[in-house]
Amino acid sequence: MRSPKVFLALLFVIGVLFVVGLNLGAIHSDDQAFQPPGWVTGLGRTLVIQQPLKVGDLRPAPASCLQRDTLVVPLGSICTFGIGEFPFTLRLVSLQLIQGASATVTLTQEETLPVQKTLMGVGTTTDTNFKVYPGKAHGALSITCLRMEGAPACLLALK
Repeated sequence: MRSPKVFLALLFVIGVLFVVGLNLGAIHSDDQAFQPPGWVTGLGRTLVIQQPLKVGDLRPAPASCLQRDTLVVPLGSICTFGIGEFPFTLRLVSLQLIQGASATVTLTQEETLPVQKTLMGVGTTTDTNFKVYPGKAHGALSITCLRMEGAPACLLALK
């Protein structure tokens, strides 16, 4: 009879310690950010090369969306540009709106969340969050030229 009581008491003590430990972990979880060792960061920089996205890396749909080195999106339309897979190259996408009132740019790739930015006015560029990661297949850049009264088609250039 004594054995079940000892077992239940021990089980109760373990449960209390678990709850206390869980709460202490939750309270102190944001004390430090994880810093990878320097050799890991250095190895990553050696293996992965950063390069700007080039016009030759894009596959436009429809084909009329790419004219020479300019991305042309008709007013109120969407153009999608497929992006090839690059095993050891991080591609940086930098687009500048050179004509049109505003355009919405969305970058999607497998196993990552889409990144979206609205370019308002001529001269506006995308920020540094537009990265095509190495080894990610099925990357796509979708551009929508937002319809505004009297605005011309959107022209964008890769920087």
